[in-house]
Amino acid sequence: MKKKRQDKKPISLRVYLRFARPYRLLAAAFLAVSMLGLAVNLAQANLLGRLIDTALKRSGDSISRIAVLYGTVLLADLLCAFFMKYLYGNFSAGYLHDFRRHAADRLQRIPPSVMETRHSGDLLSRLTTDVQAVQDFMAGTLLDAYKQAIMLAAAASYMAWLNWRLLMVSIATVPFALAVLNALIRPMQKYWYAASQSLGAANATAQDALGGILTVKAYNLQASLAARYGAQIKESMDWDTKAANVMRWTPPFNILMRAMPTVFCMGYGSFLIIRGELTPGGLIAFNFLLGFVQWPLAFLPDLITRMKRAKSAAERVSGILDIPAEREDGADFSLPEHAEALSVQGLSFAYREGYPVLAGLEFSLKRGERLAIVGPSGCGKSTVLKLLCGTYETHTGGIRVNGHDTREWALSALRSRFSVISQDIFLFPATIRENIAFGRPGAGEAEVAEAARISNAAEFIDRLPEGYETQVGERGLKLSGGQKQRVALARAILKDASILLLDEPTSALDTHSEHLVQEAIERSLAGKTAIIVAHRLSTIKNVDRILVMDGGKIAERGRHEELMAAGGLYAALYARQFNSEEADGGEESDER
Repeated sequence: MKKKRQDKKPISLRVYLRFARPYRLLAAAFLAVSMLGLAVNLAQANLLGRLIDTALKRSGDSISRIAVLYGTVLLADLLCAFFMKYLYGNFSAGYLHDFRRHAADRLQRIPPSVMETRHSGDLLSRLTTDVQAVQDFMAGTLLDAYKQAIMLAAAASYMAWLNWRLLMVSIATVPFALAVLNALIRPMQKYWYAASQSLGAANATAQDALGGILTVKAYNLQASLAARYGAQIKESMDWDTKAANVMRWTPPFNILMRAMPTVFCMGYGSFLIIRGELTPGGLIAFNFLLGFVQWPLAFLPDLITRMKRAKSAAERVSGILDIPAEREDGADFSLPEHAEALSVQGLSFAYREGYPVLAGLEFSLKRGERLAIVGPSGCGKSTVLKLLCGTYETHTGGIRVNGHDTREWALSALRSRFSVISQDIFLFPATIRENIAFGRPGAGEAEVAEAARISNAAEFIDRLPEGYETQVGERGLKLSGGQKQRVALARAILKDASILLLDEPTSALDTHSEHLVQEAIERSLAGKTAIIVAHRLSTIKNVDRILVMDGGKIAERGRHEELMAAGGLYAALYARQFNSEEADGGEESDER
């Protein structure tokens, strides 16, 4: 099955040369030493020819002098080889470091709105496998190709000076071999691109299986996911096999490029010796130099295939590098005296054109005020919080924080004004202490402990054998839902942002955990400006105002008592949820 390319923009490997600029002196030194080494090789050929011709003349003194000179030139050749390897290694290491750092940095600066449309497994495949292919070519092959080109040109020029007819005869088969080789490897880039696409899909499947291992086992999805992964790996292998089937024809042409020039050289050269147009030493020197022509030509098929593989990888890497990064303009604004903390005016937004999620929202929030947003699933509650944090900036209408539109803010400064806690908690695979401290890097142990106390996290941390040094596992797998929520709340408390955003933080918790988290939230909200997206309406009775959303619009607004008395949508939602909870009769604790 053929894969349709996602990144159709033509790619030139020249764009990756910019990462070599800081190391251009190393590259220049490498090429300079290469040219010196080439001069040494030419001198070796000349001395070798003279040595043979002198030996045939039976001149012992001359042989001794030439042998000493040859030994000196050979030593210079060894020194050139040493410094070429040293310079090449330093250039490659520097290029590798800068290229990987740039690719990783660019991935971090991709807008969250774009990340939501791409699978992280495929992006990771591009950042590892494809980046490796590009850097292997740019830092491991390109300089060598320049060296080989210089070697070919210089050796061929010297050989033409020795006997241009012998040179023409020696390389007579090369144009034919190159033409056939070009026809063979033309489809290689398409095959490798498709193989990389399939491998990226397989990596995405593997990441899903590992990240959702509990769900996979609970629903016995192992066989299904294994089959999908196997099919994607098989598809990648099929494309690689197609490439390998083409590549199997290249070794014969490598042999042809290496062997036939030697055969033609020795055959025609012997004829020239018989006719007295070439000395035996000249033929030996010519054949010695022929190796410097043969090797670049024999290296050419490998160079072309590496270039095509690198170019197909570069297309996928450019799928990351070409994504417009989040804007870096804007400013940081302080909160003026008596100004509203937040104001939303005529806010409309759609993830896809023609399918509005929000339509004409308007509300404001004073400092220290607590606002709840409720409504049926899919009415746009969580989208409001994303827009506040600048995740999407394609909305119409205005969102003003501290009196300034969010598009006037620097995104980092804007996001520093918010502490966000969602129902889908993400914890890093580190210790509890480290996860809390991410709220404010550099915070001391006492500050971390105080945040844990306020969030009720200390209640379970102190009972753990390793306390704050407990490893939470990937995405906090070793902690229960309530424990993760309290660690996340401690992280938000430590950040101490001016506005707290809570996105259904207790919706997935049992009764005991919900009580602990709700108690911690009430404690942390003291004196804070907050917006709470609520699933359980019983948790928001004491907020200052409630917005009831329906179909992307505000259907009702007011306090709990007022909305219940109105008997509208809020009252219906509350009654339905209250009756459901009464029927369930409570839940057990998920504490571990």
